[in-house]
Amino acid sequence: MQKSVTGYISRYASRCIVHDQDKFFRQCDPDKKALSLYGHESGEWEVMLPTEMLPAELPEPALGINYARDSMNRLHWLSKVAIHADSWLIGVAFYLGQNDAVQPTLYMLILRFGFPDRMCLFSMMNDLPTVLESNPKKRSRTTLDEDLNINPSNGSRATEAAEDNVEENEDTDQYYCAACGAQYNKNAFWICCDFCHLWFHGKCVNMTSAQAEQVKEYKCPDCIREELGE
Repeated sequence: MQKSVTGYISRYASRCIVHDQDKFFRQCDPDKKALSLYGHESGEWEVMLPTEMLPAELPEPALGINYARDSMNRLHWLSKVAIHADSWLIGVAFYLGQNDAVQPTLYMLILRFGFPDRMCLFSMMNDLPTVLESNPKKRSRTTLDEDLNINPSNGSRATEAAEDNVEENEDTDQYYCAACGAQYNKNAFWICCDFCHLWFHGKCVNMTSAQAEQVKEYKCPDCIREELGE
């Protein structure tokens, strides 16, 4: 199990989506063939074509992450890639755990990497934030609500009370509109998508505070297009 934990942490440390966003964005050229994001055990990361060796030495990451780069807003695209990266990291960790325990029989495999070991591995991994949670420009509804002291009962709408509390918050410059990329502006109406949990200026998504009060669940334009398969 130690090998799987080490492999997860070292690859997790190569979170280019968090630390090298501009370089990563440039390398994901939509005009190239279907690319994947690999995190190596050395801590380095690489955008490359999938391995030609079959079966692959490790589980393969999501293929074609570069194709949607220019058809979505940047923050939404990075969030999607981060979700795939988290899924791949978990798959690699459990693959290494199983592979390290391989014995001649399936019965021995289950004994060597059984329920206690899987729970222990999952607990160790869960102590770290996910790649998606670590993305500094991706702010979830819960995080923004807490930082701006918004009462959860008020839902995903940015209220006047929240705007008053913003002045007391020292980190408001790290909040970005997922549509235009502009930083938080206390004088503007903001709304959160209840499906992708990204925040938007109301004007960027043609939504007013009055309209928001009439909506039970708000779905942003990107989520609508994705649902329609566009």
